[in-house]
Amino acid sequence: PRKSDEVAVDKGWSIYLGSGSDEVTRGAADDLKQFFLDELNVHLPISPTKTKHQVKLHVDASVEGVQTPEGYRITVSPTEVNIEAPTSREVMRGVYALEDTMRTRGRPYLENGVTVRNTRFGTRITAAVHPWYAVYRETSFPLTYTDGLLQRISHSGFNAVWVWLNTEEATLDSQI
Repeated sequence: PRKSDEVAVDKGWSIYLGSGSDEVTRGAADDLKQFFLDELNVHLPISPTKTKHQVKLHVDASVEGVQTPEGYRITVSPTEVNIEAPTSREVMRGVYALEDTMRTRGRPYLENGVTVRNTRFGTRITAAVHPWYAVYRETSFPLTYTDGLLQRISHSGFNAVWVWLNTEEATLDSQI
């Protein structure tokens, strides 16, 4: 059951994108829309106009409390969930955090209040799993990093991937 200090993001809500939203912010909105549909069975349309109840994705150069790259601020009130950050990539990180919160709760419920997150580590790197023989020849094979894997890596909080490179292969046709 919903707690008294929680907001239910359900039928009647929409995702608001202001005019001039870039590709990353639009992608974050699409991701959030798909999350609501797949995980919570709630249809949230993306709207270019403001409505009574909405999840607002907003890029603003100066966001109160955000002091690091990839930081964001989420404000939840009975009529609005505002995800704001200095750049669209940070807005995307805020969307992922919002999804994680609702996924953990198992319901489209959010606690009223403000959450500010600042990154502790600027570079968070990971690598794909490879057969033992492919580690030093990764670039010789078809790329392991599919769109799905890259999306999963991004959702997990990583912002860089480690790729093994055989310098002999990379410089084979070099004129240097």
